[in-house]
Amino acid sequence: SKGSGSVGAAVSVAGGGLGAYEVVLGSGQPDLVACDSRTSTEWFFPTGSTGSGSSEWITLFNPLRTPAVADLSFITEAGPSAPGQFQGIVIKPRTEVSESLDVYVAQQPAIATEVTVTSGRLVAAESELAPKLGLEVAQGYASLSHQVVFAPTSASSTSLTLVNPGQITAHAEVLASGAVMSRDLVVPPQSIQSLPVQATTPGPVEVDTQAGTLMAALSWPSAVLGYSPGMVRPSSHWLVAEAAGSVSVVNPGRQEVRLLSGVSPEGSGTVAPHSEGVLLAPAKGMGGQSSPTAELVELSAPAFLVLSPSTNTRKATLSNRRQASAANLADLPPLPSS
Repeated sequence: SKGSGSVGAAVSVAGGGLGAYEVVLGSGQPDLVACDSRTSTEWFFPTGSTGSGSSEWITLFNPLRTPAVADLSFITEAGPSAPGQFQGIVIKPRTEVSESLDVYVAQQPAIATEVTVTSGRLVAAESELAPKLGLEVAQGYASLSHQVVFAPTSASSTSLTLVNPGQITAHAEVLASGAVMSRDLVVPPQSIQSLPVQATTPGPVEVDTQAGTLMAALSWPSAVLGYSPGMVRPSSHWLVAEAAGSVSVVNPGRQEVRLLSGVSPEGSGTVAPHSEGVLLAPAKGMGGQSSPTAELVELSAPAFLVLSPSTNTRKATLSNRRQASAANLADLPPLPSS
């Protein structure tokens, strides 16, 4: 790799299906992130930072047998930019390239990144090294969605960042625990804006795009928790990587959701429409274990699983099992035998 010393890996499945996640170990708490199960011609990262001593990298991994070419563009509070340094990046087969944003997108407190693959297909990831927080690795969106859901947080306040990467004005409705915070939030083309969210809200935060396209991220002022890019695809089957904290179900739908299998339920084991509830017993902390475990969770209807972190943990990986099916892994060819 170039710039960050990172290493990419591809896992091929010769029948059946599996889910995978990456564990990053350092001097602080371990960071976990679900592995992507498909390549794409587009990747979106709603937030990052090169301000206040932070460093950011975008890593482009080509697991295929043919070269790929990609362009990076950015949206900050100063507006859109597409530095020439990040245009026409060539990623050779079975290799990766990590591009640092520190020089060409310098001293920006909020950076949204769009990766456009002009030839071939790629997997992309974002890494940020921040004071006190340490290294955090984030997945991107392979496509934009009309709905993004975030978990509740115990922080004193949160900030919702909305990014419009498109060429037309976007309109969105923002809900907190089913109550409308903003019925028609307007985000101009190629712009980024923030909306404060009070932590007294007991339920999930939802962003429903009515027109145009949006990226969204929920960030915390505390250096302990960092930010979440949100979830864009509900599912009835999830793979949950072990981490400290309570695992909850966010139900954005109109019907009740019940826990069918997985970790033992707490309380009634059901979540009402447009609400959030702790259905799963708190997971065991990583606690320095060398072999983290995972649980498969089945729900009665599509919903989101989220982690409400303890004070000792930044986040856990909650990987939608539907994204890790054998069919979605089909575009990754077998690794060469030599």
